[in-house]
Amino acid sequence: MSSGGHRDVGPLLQMLRSFLRGRSWNEQLRQPQHLSHRPYPSAQLPGGPSHETSANYYYTRDARRLVTPPVQVMDNTAKQLTQSGVKEAPLVSKTAPKPGFTYNWD
Repeated sequence: MSSGGHRDVGPLLQMLRSFLRGRSWNEQLRQPQHLSHRPYPSAQLPGGPSHETSANYYYTRDARRLVTPPVQVMDNTAKQLTQSGVKEAPLVSKTAPKPGFTYNWD
């Protein structure tokens, strides 16, 4: 933290500021001389797998980039017959659909 004193504008500008605002000014900054002392020491964290190494870029460590589409290990489908002796009627009509609504009289 800085050891400098509290910084503010001069007394003339303080009076002008208070007059124009219509109330006294409340500073929102947290100055070190106004905060309580923190007696505990800073944390000593152990290094991780990428601590103090060179050429260890983030894109090579990002596990999300290693995700690939699934690999097919085994084909579990039965072999389909190419032709059979029975012919089925087509499910789709051969005529094109007509626009609008139709009313069947019969």
